[in-house]
Amino acid sequence: SGINAEYGGSSSINALLTAQDFLNTIQMECGKDLSDFMNRYVYQPGFSTLHFSFAFNRKRNLADVTIKQKPLHESEKFVGQLSVMVQEIDGSFANTLQVEQNDDLQELACQSKSRKKKKKKK
Repeated sequence: SGINAEYGGSSSINALLTAQDFLNTIQMECGKDLSDFMNRYVYQPGFSTLHFSFAFNRKRNLADVTIKQKPLHESEKFVGQLSVMVQEIDGSFANTLQVEQNDDLQELACQSKSRKKKKKKK
C-alpha cells in the first residue's frame, strides 16, 4: 500500500530502501512516531544477554525464576514482557514475566501437585 504508492504502484520494488525510507513509510502508514524504536533496535549496536535459572520450592509449589541480564550499556537493557512455557508433569503451562531490573527474581505458580514417593513396607 504505502510502499507501492511511494515507488510507483508496482508490486515489485526495484529501488533500494534505506532504513530512513522504511521508517518514514511505516510512520506515514501507522501515524505513530517510531524514532525511539528505530534508535534502539536498528541504529544502535548491541543487545542484552539474558541468563535464566530456576529452583523449585516444593513447600509453596512455586518455581523461583531468576533473570540476570548484562547489557553493555544501560540503554541496551531489556524492559518488557517475556513469555515463558513451563513443562510440568501434567502438561505445559504458559506464563508471562515482566522484566524491569538487571537482576530479577520472580515466582511462577506451578499447576501440577508434586507427588511424594511412598516408601514400600517390608
